[in-house]
Amino acid sequence: MLNASWYRIERPGHFAMAAWVADRIAVPFPLPLVLIGGRYYHGAREGRSNFGPEPPYRSVMGDLREDFIGLATLRPLRRGDTRCGFIVDRVDCHYLRSGLGCPAKRMTPEQEQRRIDSGMDDWCHWTKYGVLLDIASPTVVAHWLGRWQE
Repeated sequence: MLNASWYRIERPGHFAMAAWVADRIAVPFPLPLVLIGGRYYHGAREGRSNFGPEPPYRSVMGDLREDFIGLATLRPLRRGDTRCGFIVDRVDCHYLRSGLGCPAKRMTPEQEQRRIDSGMDDWCHWTKYGVLLDIASPTVVAHWLGRWQE
């Protein structure tokens, strides 16, 4: 919101329509997390945009990353769908790309073993938010609340 206000002050009469002026607004409005080709990219690094000069207000990417992942995970809830947003959108999350598989999908024996060896159990982005919002099964909620209290 602050960046949008700053943009309007510096450019009176400009209408920031991405389809028309995408190259010009990419610098004042850097995205902190971008999904391109099924992979995540950070639009800001060390407070600076990868696409040009520093925006008027520093990005707080580290603070917002979890919020973006949570929103992507829970996006289907808008329609009453409790499935993981990564599954619904057919996008590999960090756990899948790391070879840990997905507890909501069929895992290979190797993926299951990696989870056992690392102590990850059925943990993933959706499990975290499913437990926090109490939309996961009662068994999963009880299991993780018990682990967190240990």
